[in-house]
Amino acid sequence: MLVISLTSWTKRINNVLPIIKSIMNNTVKPDRVYLNLSKEEFKDIELPQDLVDYFDSDERLIINWVSGPNTRSFKKIYPILDYLEDDDIIIFTDDDILFPHDLIECRIRDFKSYYGKFPISSSNRFTREIPNMMVIAPVSVVTKRMLKNWEKLITKEIIATNNDDRTLLYLLYLNGYVARPVTRYTARGLKLNHTFNPVYSMGSNHLYPVGGNYDKVVAPILFKLTGTTIANAFGYFKKNK
Repeated sequence: MLVISLTSWTKRINNVLPIIKSIMNNTVKPDRVYLNLSKEEFKDIELPQDLVDYFDSDERLIINWVSGPNTRSFKKIYPILDYLEDDDIIIFTDDDILFPHDLIECRIRDFKSYYGKFPISSSNRFTREIPNMMVIAPVSVVTKRMLKNWEKLITKEIIATNNDDRTLLYLLYLNGYVARPVTRYTARGLKLNHTFNPVYSMGSNHLYPVGGNYDKVVAPILFKLTGTTIANAFGYFKKNK
């Protein structure tokens, strides 16, 4: 099964429909699209009627109401894992990226070129902290199998950093996976939905500003979990089942 997963918030929800339509107009259609929303955040807010109607018109489209504390950008992947099988393919994205008509096709082609054994990044840059690891960014490809033991890494402290992409990169590495580069449509080259007010767009005014203290937060958590640094913890979860 091929799944697209994203989240949004109250100040962007009125602009989500064009994103969903761009996904569904792709040459390769997903089996499901999950829009993960926080019950807590939207408890007093009605969703746009055109968005609701569009989701009601297609059984592949699911508004997934996430209970409990709002985990912000982290909820675009992890709340749906209980619904999936290990080999199901997940393409996660942000709520301000309009999909070119063949974006999904290109991502799946890259994924299959490695026989489905590697996550596919949406970048072509290497990380500094993990040897030979590509940067993880929106519109990247993983499978559920690659995200085992996520509960052990994604703590309240890490959620508070709002750095979901880097945390995902660490989770993949702990599970023994190193991301491979995308061949087309890097994250930096994707067209943003410019109907957004710039104050709610990317950069310094991101959906949830990323904290600069991520390393200080994650280092003790990783050491407590693995007894070492992330660079030395490749495949930790596989080795310690």
